[in-house]
Amino acid sequence: MSQSIIQQLQSNTGQRVLHRVWIMSDLQQDEFENARVCLTQATEDFRSLELECDQIWYLGDSVQGADRDVLQQMISLQIELLSPFNIPLKFACGNHEFDPYWPQIEQGSPLGKGETLSVLSYEQFSDVPGWRSSEKISDLYYTDRLGAYTLFFFPDHADERCAWIAAGGEVHGDASAYPHDEAAYLAVRELIANTPGPVITAGHTSFSGGLRASTLLSQMLPLPSNVRAHFYGHSHIGEAFYGGPACFRKLSTVDTQNIPQFDVAALENYRADAIRSTLLEIYEDGTFGVHFREHCNRRWSDAYYIAPP
Repeated sequence: MSQSIIQQLQSNTGQRVLHRVWIMSDLQQDEFENARVCLTQATEDFRSLELECDQIWYLGDSVQGADRDVLQQMISLQIELLSPFNIPLKFACGNHEFDPYWPQIEQGSPLGKGETLSVLSYEQFSDVPGWRSSEKISDLYYTDRLGAYTLFFFPDHADERCAWIAAGGEVHGDASAYPHDEAAYLAVRELIANTPGPVITAGHTSFSGGLRASTLLSQMLPLPSNVRAHFYGHSHIGEAFYGGPACFRKLSTVDTQNIPQFDVAALENYRADAIRSTLLEIYEDGTFGVHFREHCNRRWSDAYYIAPP
């Protein structure tokens, strides 16, 4: 079989790759067998590509539902299938990580004294050697490095006693108890602006201009000029119910800014149109290559190349 144009481009640029990151989000199944089928196809297809990666970014909604026995099965499955790649993994919670606690929020009844949230994916992924997430479940962001690039991850987050959950770009529960006011978001923007060198941001949701944009994150706009790109999940590509008329849009820009943001969802094809993940390649001259892979079809569907500033 002859190579596709995207494969030819990859062959021509392969020797110029400085960093490569495998980005995924939204496995999000409430039945274990569905999760197993999707993730098995994704990992087997990725292994067949024989591509070396510096990191994995897992941008949330690894699970769905409140049955902790099923959640545990799904989390164990993901650790079993992803850890053998021996690639450092950076995790950011999504809204479905908190599914067991939505009744508490709806009833306005925080956990009792001495009780704290137990978010299984957050806790167990953080325990895998080489994998990490935010230090506390209530953290607004955490940082990491990829060579000369500083990474800012923005997970969905929650009060440890479930007074509030910040998910889907909004605060649910007791908004008055939410500690990250507008000034806190602006302080993060200032921190990014004062960070030497280029910055990449990633999280479960997008900034304004992306699909299902976060009202909370958008308080940071305009983003500093050293931000090269943002990567997010949450809006499953091909699902019109939530994504609306733009549900197939993978590339957008931050409102009023020439900063690309990429929707990488979803790692499933029950709601989305394909079992999908994304590869970010950063080349020696600072160009970004963003390649979308449909694992169920074993093909590259899209490739975007972004020149350095």
